[in-house]
Amino acid sequence: MSGVRSDGGVGTEQEHPPAPAVIELDDLGFSYPDGHRALEGITLRIEAGERVAILGPNGAGKSTLCLHLNGILEATEGTVSVCGLPIFRADDVKEIRRRVGVVFQDPDDMLFMPTVEADVAFGPSNLGLPEEEVRARVERALLAVGMGGWEAAPRTTSPSGRKSGPQPPRS
Repeated sequence: MSGVRSDGGVGTEQEHPPAPAVIELDDLGFSYPDGHRALEGITLRIEAGERVAILGPNGAGKSTLCLHLNGILEATEGTVSVCGLPIFRADDVKEIRRRVGVVFQDPDDMLFMPTVEADVAFGPSNLGLPEEEVRARVERALLAVGMGGWEAAPRTTSPSGRKSGPQPPRS
């Protein structure tokens, strides 16, 4: 319904404010404990549906920036919010981590549990899901990537230090 709004403007009676940005950084700054300044004055707004690439040379701060998006690192200046939820509030960090995942470049930084099942269960377990739900999600995830039956397979490292991946289940 159109009409005159209480502020004197003309428009619809039920105007809605815009949805919050999917990711919003406002004057983000970060220094590591040794004093190294990694980020300074980063302002960024990413709307739903946008695709964004963060590019730069080694040491430019790309990984440091991404680690702020789910609260692994805490800004020393400025603010970070995801879907309107501020990163600094402990209650919001759990919900934000349900929405923002981080995949590290080095598998040694991601895969660290003794078995395939334990590695796959790590995320859902840390979301506080009931054990039965975690087991169901692990089973579905492994089946989805053709690894059903590999739950108990150990993760191993070859003598050269390269990940050889999980060992196939023995009959």
